[in-house]
Amino acid sequence: TTHHLDYNTRERIGYYFNNGEIIDKENVLTSVQGSYITATKDLLFKQNVVLVNKDYVIETDTLKHNTNSETSFFFGPTVITNKKNMLYTENGWYNKKTNIGQFFENSYINTESRFIYGNNLYYDGNTKIGIIHFLAFMVNTMHK
Repeated sequence: TTHHLDYNTRERIGYYFNNGEIIDKENVLTSVQGSYITATKDLLFKQNVVLVNKDYVIETDTLKHNTNSETSFFFGPTVITNKKNMLYTENGWYNKKTNIGQFFENSYINTESRFIYGNNLYYDGNTKIGIIHFLAFMVNTMHK
């Protein structure tokens, strides 16, 4: 739902620029701007994007979702929370069909018992196996 919706019939793209809400059986998504590209089945949401699901909440600046592959891409600061965990990333993706995600750029997971930071976090929800890559560096604080 939105108050104003533009639809480009030649390119088959729908747009809203003044707040919108999308509701389906599992989710409620709100954002300031949104578009749907019919040919590629891509949804793109910008500004104050909030997706509420019974199992988690996603808050981000920019979210792209492909309805065919069921893959969501996160661009910009993103917080994903559920009852026990919080994930922060500034770039990443998650595939709902495969239950696999990868997160880049200042990504970390904060759980009840752990804080994990990595430049590259990979998680397979089926096997519950995560792989974390991080760039280690040392800062020399001694000055002459």
